[in-house]
Amino acid sequence: MAGNEIIKNALAETNAEMNDNVVMNSVDAGQQRIMESKKPSEDNYKRENLLLEKAIQFATIKHASQLRKETTTLYIVHA
Repeated sequence: MAGNEIIKNALAETNAEMNDNVVMNSVDAGQQRIMESKKPSEDNYKRENLLLEKAIQFATIKHASQLRKETTTLYIVHA
């Protein structure tokens, strides 16, 4: 009987390890799907870049005459 118990325990441990690996692989796959779903679409990427470019142009115009305190560095370069 002791031999059978050892075999049962070994099988149970092996199954538990296999189940852990399956679970971890599933978690990894799920995380990968989540990360891929959060990637911006090409249209969103272009729209966000255009918006950023417009904001930079606006700030550059508005701060064109401003310099950093006690320097000759343009304010927009610092910001």
